[in-house]
Amino acid sequence: MKVVVGGKTYEGRDIRALQITNGKDLPGVILESGIHAREWIGPAATTYIVNEILNSPADSLWRKYNYLYFPHLNPDGYVYTWTDVSITI
Repeated sequence: MKVVVGGKTYEGRDIRALQITNGKDLPGVILESGIHAREWIGPAATTYIVNEILNSPADSLWRKYNYLYFPHLNPDGYVYTWTDVSITI
């Protein structure tokens, strides 16, 4: 498992991902969340899934894939929702 950078946002922030490798030549799965600016529950839900992957038994179905997990695909939008004073929550 390691943190990788999948790219940069329009405002120059890193789009970070967690790479989980269970073995060579396994099929890959991409988990992405935090796509919309006010999507706050998505990252929590997908983080729960990642916890299940990491704590699953060695013979689990979760271990038959490699994963690339983007908890916040839109970090600019996430920061904007907490810093722009004109938004009412």
